[in-house]
Amino acid sequence: MKNSITAILIALIICCLFLTSCQTKTEPAKDYVTLGFAFRNETGKTIESLYLYDMGSTNQYNDLVSGFNVPDGKWADESTTPMGFLIRPAAEFYEIRVRFEDGSELLYPALELLNANFDGFIPNEICLRIPAESSIVRYNEDEAILNGIDEAFFSKVPIDGFFPPK
Repeated sequence: MKNSITAILIALIICCLFLTSCQTKTEPAKDYVTLGFAFRNETGKTIESLYLYDMGSTNQYNDLVSGFNVPDGKWADESTTPMGFLIRPAAEFYEIRVRFEDGSELLYPALELLNANFDGFIPNEICLRIPAESSIVRYNEDEAILNGIDEAFFSKVPIDGFFPPK
């Protein structure tokens, strides 16, 4: 009898450990981070595609412009400030690759995006400029930007639809 109760308790503990270790769709895997962002196009050019990925990665993930809800799928100017979140591998630096409407491309290298606020969320404002070296990444807790990022976060869908493998 004692052995049966002990076996049942052990089975319950194992089940509880298993269930609490499973991740939901919106929780990044252990080596991934959730990056909140607001993008500003200060290039003076129309952007057709934009990829944000960990520096040196061969995986550039999905195009962000397609998730920005901009007219004709092209991001023309500063008047639209797309906000949202991404799930990416934890890395010291990230890169952004942009393709413009005229066919030219630009790489924005070595961006630091891991400055978390007090609750662990990472609100970045990324101002894309030409030349790339003049671009700005800043930690931004502007209320409008935080509200926009929060609204996107509560939708539980990253702007590019990428979720890490489990």
